[in-house]
Amino acid sequence: MSRKVRVALRCVALIAVFPLVPALVSPTAPASGPYRSALSHLGAASALAASTCNNKACTQASHGLKFTCVASPGTNCKTVHGGQDCAVSAC
Repeated sequence: MSRKVRVALRCVALIAVFPLVPALVSPTAPASGPYRSALSHLGAASALAASTCNNKACTQASHGLKFTCVASPGTNCKTVHGGQDCAVSAC
């Protein structure tokens, strides 16, 4: 066999084996129980908790140098140091 044919056969063999790897590596599902998902046998990724967003932004209070949080969609507000400082992050 020529070298090109051997290389091509190796590539075809790798392409045929590659889709089987996730089935061999996926975590095993619990044996039984009332809290199993119908899709638990598929080896899905771990679920992560959603981040909380209070939909507020920082603004300086009209009476002094303290900060307060007011309604503003898409941002997360937290006053720190007794209202002397304010931290804002996007949701």
